[in-house]
Amino acid sequence: MVATVIHGIDRSTTEGTELLRVRVVKGERLGKRDLFGVVSPYCVIRLERADGEQIDEITLEKKKKVCFS
Repeated sequence: MVATVIHGIDRSTTEGTELLRVRVVKGERLGKRDLFGVVSPYCVIRLERADGEQIDEITLEKKKKVCFS
């Protein structure tokens, strides 16, 4: 089971808010694997207001062992 972590506007805000769920489904032009066959893909997610003001930013990184046949 995956734990849910909520980022963004503080829960105590009085602004009207809604939950936005983001799922990364594809990666392109990932870096090459290192000597041990490990790649370190990452994803930067930035939440902004309509005027461009940044609310929150998170970088997700996961090391993954890959095997090429």
